[in-house]
Amino acid sequence: MWKNDVFACVDGKMTFDGYIKELEKYLVENHVTKQNVWELFVKQFRDKTDTDWRWRGEYWGKAMRGAAMLYKATKDPAIYDAMKATIEDLLSTQEENGRISTYPVSLEFNGWDMWARKYIILGNLYFYEVCEDEAFKEKLLNALVKHADYIVAHVGEGEGKKPILKTSDAWGTMNSCSNLEPFVKLYKITGKPEYLEFAEYIVSTGLCDGANLIDLALKGIPPHKYPHPKAYEMMSCFQGLLELYTVTRDAKQLEAVVKFADLVYDNEVTIIGTAGYEGEMFSHGAPGQTEYSEKEVLETCVTVVWMNLCFRLLEITGDAKYADWLECASLNAMNGSVNNKDQLSIRSANWDPRYVDASLPMEEWPMYTGKRQILPFDSYSPLVNANRGQLIAGFNIMEDEQIYGCCACIGVAGLAMEELFAVMKTKNGYAVNLYEDTIVETSDCRLSIVRDKKTFAVKIAVESEKEQTLKLRVPTWTEGYQVFVDGNEVAVEEKDGYFKLAVQNNVVEIAFNAVVKMLKYHDKIAFKKGPYVLARDQKLGEDITTPVSLAEKLTIKAYKNELFDCDYAYKLQTADGEITLCDYAHVGKEYDSEDCNISVWLEKKM
Repeated sequence: MWKNDVFACVDGKMTFDGYIKELEKYLVENHVTKQNVWELFVKQFRDKTDTDWRWRGEYWGKAMRGAAMLYKATKDPAIYDAMKATIEDLLSTQEENGRISTYPVSLEFNGWDMWARKYIILGNLYFYEVCEDEAFKEKLLNALVKHADYIVAHVGEGEGKKPILKTSDAWGTMNSCSNLEPFVKLYKITGKPEYLEFAEYIVSTGLCDGANLIDLALKGIPPHKYPHPKAYEMMSCFQGLLELYTVTRDAKQLEAVVKFADLVYDNEVTIIGTAGYEGEMFSHGAPGQTEYSEKEVLETCVTVVWMNLCFRLLEITGDAKYADWLECASLNAMNGSVNNKDQLSIRSANWDPRYVDASLPMEEWPMYTGKRQILPFDSYSPLVNANRGQLIAGFNIMEDEQIYGCCACIGVAGLAMEELFAVMKTKNGYAVNLYEDTIVETSDCRLSIVRDKKTFAVKIAVESEKEQTLKLRVPTWTEGYQVFVDGNEVAVEEKDGYFKLAVQNNVVEIAFNAVVKMLKYHDKIAFKKGPYVLARDQKLGEDITTPVSLAEKLTIKAYKNELFDCDYAYKLQTADGEITLCDYAHVGKEYDSEDCNISVWLEKKM
């Protein structure tokens, strides 16, 4: 059912090749299907371990949402079986009154309790969408209704209820207000008016204690100027507002989300496609990204939530700019964050600064000194002379010194969205948004997409029982392109970032012009090849802090990197010799070594 959306996820199987396939395989084997990880997450609910006001309860739902999204793309039965088993386990922790929480009753609706309950609904609803067992779907929905009814009975307006803005002392209670999204989704399935009323109640609060986020966005005020500029929670609230728009069709709600996304992009999004250049905060990071930071920067949770907002905006509006933004975040920040080299991931781990003196320098925060463990994602993405693997965001210790973090749980959703937005269903065919090696198999069509890494030429073989309309995105990075159908050049009309072709059993070829480009910003320089950001890696034996003296003519040539795998490597000729540049998603992956610093922005010798 379309419900007026322009694009939808493909109802079929998507098979990727290359680096995306490598990352997917790593995550499925090391996170998504690991029974002991799921059991650890469920145990937090069984034992009510968040007596210290923390967020262990978010892990299960965040991981479940990502697993369900990845299954939607891959149709991997091992993922499905792992999800179904852990849901059964989780439901066994539900109390008679409907509660599914890691907080004991005596502490409930404080701290991060509402935040974690949100993820219980979201994670399960994403599985509900792909569940193949109608009896199990009914059982699951009944459990979620009981869970949601308990929340509605205790939080909101009215006698005996706790106002939602009083359910947390963190970040203006945006964490609790982000329950807007799951309650709208649950309303769309059940039709229970109480859930829509609860969603509208949340909106009436302005989504934040001490500010109205919707009004601020409509006025064009950039998010770093909001009273609580916590990026993750704020974007989650606007994600909920966007979901509410799909029910109300209130144009002002959509306008607020579109304006907010534009404000984030213009003020916060960096060269690698993600935001939060001061830890996890909006901080006017786009202008500041060229400077070295003592703090951890560009949190993976922020990357995934930004991608999620863009993904949903792409579905609803069909605007190609969101696909451009998704492409950049996916191929750079997202892919770079996957810990596919199995690094230890816990060089040091921070506690949340709200629970220590935030005025202390980071090196004086309490540090974990227990068992060193491998997590599937790194938490932060450096840009200037720094290393990966610095800290674990959202860090918690559980039984037997087992540890986990927020980014390690949410990251799979990011890779899943990279796959899901690559090719999407339209009313009359398919939209191709990401030109990576992919095979898409549906009930009425098979698309095989192959991209030449060197030339960026794309070949799309279409096999279909009926004529399909292909919408093909024109990337903002290409300097011109040619289109061929069955070897014959055809003229196309580009509109709103796409051109259309009517095809059935044809081969479409697109010759994109992807050159290495130099970007200049604040007396710093950086390089991109098509959508891929390039960076220096200290492991290659070069001093990456030395200012670069550009030659009169920019000369760059392909280079075979023998030290570590990468998709793109180049030698750039400078006045002082050659320097090496590799694609960001591959550099710095061996962050347990001493020579692991990387840099995207390079200082230019004056």
